[in-house]
Amino acid sequence: MKIALLGNGKTGGRVSELVTEHIVQVFDSQNVPTLDGLKGCDVAICFLPGPILETYIGLLIQSALPAVIGSTGSRWQDGLDAKLVEAGLTWMYAPNFSRSMGKLKDMIEIMASIQDKNARPLLEETLHIDKVDSPSGTALAWEEWLGQEIKFIDYRSSDTYGVHKLTVETENETISIEHIIKDRTAYAQGALDAAEKLYSDSFIPGLINLLD
Repeated sequence: MKIALLGNGKTGGRVSELVTEHIVQVFDSQNVPTLDGLKGCDVAICFLPGPILETYIGLLIQSALPAVIGSTGSRWQDGLDAKLVEAGLTWMYAPNFSRSMGKLKDMIEIMASIQDKNARPLLEETLHIDKVDSPSGTALAWEEWLGQEIKFIDYRSSDTYGVHKLTVETENETISIEHIIKDRTAYAQGALDAAEKLYSDSFIPGLINLLD
């Protein structure tokens, strides 16, 4: 499998370091992606900043590559899903690519089923100072899974890879779920796993949330 890696920053660079069984073609500001450059690749992994990714959506569709989208701060174009379906392409994204996120979704949905209507949910997240979106995609996904509006508190640090703590306070109980990323490997490995699935398995065309 030959991977087109768009973005070689903190997380994209970690993807490149993890790959041992595949070929990686890196595209960044020094080697911008082109249609010719993407030829011969089997799947794309994108960790470009959201606004930059948006400028390459047309090129990626034209390249006919399935893609894993790990960019933050992205705003999907209207009609993108329909364009992918028409092109027969599958793009996979997730608010968080860490392998444990699916199990956390199950836990939060269980929490939602047992809480009372007077519960007061709070989500505290500690993110890197360079992360642009707040609340993060992870935080918004947790709110969706809980099925209730959450109060968000955002902290920033130069020494973190991501901490999320959801606390649900009721009259008689306090329930908490905390997820701490210790290294960007968690995100990079999850994206690489998704790329391998896209390459080896069949998916319906369109824009797919990995956690659905």
